[in-house]
Amino acid sequence: MNFDLLQHTILVNIAGSRSYGMHRADSDIDIKGVCIPPPKYIIGALSHFEQADKPEHIRVFETLLSEEQMAIVKREKLEGTVYSLQKFIRLATDANPNIIESLFCRENEILLCTDTGKLLRENRNLFLSAKAKHTFSGYAFSQLKRIKGHRQWLLNPPSGRPKRSEFGLMDKPNRHFQEIKDVVQKKLDTWEWDFSALTHSEILALKERLTQQLSEMGLANVDRSLLALQSFGCSDEFMHTIIQEKKFQNALRGWKQYNGWKQSRNPSRAALEEKYGYDTKHAAHLVRLLRMGNEILRTGTCRVWRGGIDAQELSAIRNGLWSYEQLIEWSQKEQEKLQHIYQSNQYVVPQKPNRNAIEELCCEIMEQSLLRGR
Repeated sequence: MNFDLLQHTILVNIAGSRSYGMHRADSDIDIKGVCIPPPKYIIGALSHFEQADKPEHIRVFETLLSEEQMAIVKREKLEGTVYSLQKFIRLATDANPNIIESLFCRENEILLCTDTGKLLRENRNLFLSAKAKHTFSGYAFSQLKRIKGHRQWLLNPPSGRPKRSEFGLMDKPNRHFQEIKDVVQKKLDTWEWDFSALTHSEILALKERLTQQLSEMGLANVDRSLLALQSFGCSDEFMHTIIQEKKFQNALRGWKQYNGWKQSRNPSRAALEEKYGYDTKHAAHLVRLLRMGNEILRTGTCRVWRGGIDAQELSAIRNGLWSYEQLIEWSQKEQEKLQHIYQSNQYVVPQKPNRNAIEELCCEIMEQSLLRGR
C-alpha cells in the first residue's frame, strides 16, 4: 500500500465496546473506516486494495484521537480496519454486523467524516434488510460456539497429549492413511454444495435450512466420512481403524488448540472465566447481537449505542450476572423468536436490499470523491 491512507479515508469511527456503551475506562480503542484509494487502485490492472488492518497502517489515525484516547493507545496499540468503499458496501449490503454498526453508530463516535462519508451515512437505511436475521444470529452463534468450547476446556481440560494407543492404534499411522484420507476427501468434495455465487448471509440462510432438514431426517449427526468409506465397499474392520485414526487426529488438534487458547488468554478475562465457568465477554456480545438483530427486523432501526437501553445489563452479564444455564436458555428462546419473526414475515425491513439503489450510491460517492480528491 503506497498511498496516504488518512488522506484517502472518507469515514472513521470508534468501534467495539466503546461504540456500544459497554466499555470500561481501560478498554482498548478500536476503529473502523472507509477509504477510496487513488485511481490506479480502482481502474488499474496491477494495483489492488481491499482493506488495511496492520498496526503500522492504522497508526496514522492516532492524530484524530483525544488526549484521553491517546493515553489508552499508549498502553495498548490502536487497532482496527479500514476498508475500500467497494468492499465496505459489499459487506454492508450483506448485513455484516460490524459494518452495519459503522453506519449506525452515534455522531459521538465519528472521528472523521467527509462530505462523501456523510452521503454514505445518510443512506444507511438502504443496507437494512431481513438478511440481518441470518448475519446477526450467525455471529451470535459463533460466540456461543466459542463459549461452549471454552467451557468444555474449563470444566474438563485435556489431561495430556493424546496417545495413539488410547484409540487402539499402532505407534505409527497406516502408511496409506494419507492416501485414503485424500480419496475420502475427494468423495466428500463431490457431495459439497457450491455456494460461490451466494453472499455470506445467503449461505448462512441456506445452511440453516439444510441443518434443520437433516435434523428432521435424523441425519444431522451422521459421520460423512463413514458414509464415504462405505461407498467404497470397505470392510468394517478397516473402517473402524480409519475412524479411530480420524478421532485421534481430531483429539490431537483439540489438544493443540487448548494449549494455544491457554497461552493467549487475557489474565482478567481468564479470571472471569474461572470464576463463572464460561466466557462472560462472549456472552454479553451474544446477547447484544441477538437483540440488535431482533430490533432491526421488528423496528427497522439499528441501535448500536446501548446506553439507556441495555448497556448496564450487558455489562453486568459480562461481569457474571447470568449463569451459563441462563445464557443457554435465553439464547435458544431468542433464536426461536428471530426465526418466528422471519418465517412469519413480521419484519418491517425489505426482504433483500435494493441493490440497484446501492450501486447508484456507490457510483455517486466514487465520482464525487475522485472529483474532489476524497
